[in-house]
Amino acid sequence: MTIDEGELRAVLDERSIIRTMHRYCRALDDGILDEWLDVFTADALYDTVLPNGDLFAHLTTRDEFVAFLDAYPRQPVTAPKHVMVDPIIELDGDTARGESTFLFLNQAPGEVPRVKAALDDRPVPGPGRALGHDQAVPLDLA
Repeated sequence: MTIDEGELRAVLDERSIIRTMHRYCRALDDGILDEWLDVFTADALYDTVLPNGDLFAHLTTRDEFVAFLDAYPRQPVTAPKHVMVDPIIELDGDTARGESTFLFLNQAPGEVPRVKAALDDRPVPGPGRALGHDQAVPLDLA
């Protein structure tokens, strides 16, 4: 069996993008600052849009990214977890488009876990590891 280098490159690029999306979830939920900053390019723009369309967060500088992660609710106050489900990555040269459902699980001490879902359909980075400029990341934080 002969492996086509272009097809192999596409599979590796897709895996790299999906891994970055998983790293984003883990870093946000667990407050891992180095990993959180590492999944974004230096010129990244981060918007969190709530299901009702309201803008929850708009980050443009590294200091804003650090402050957002530092203030993000996590244990022991709450136990947030983002789970990425069924990612679809469409590659087109050096660009890509991604679609995935994100499940947001949240549990306050003594409460039953709540689950919310948001469909994410946005441009994602091409080959490489970092989310780039103009990446909107909708999350249901209600």
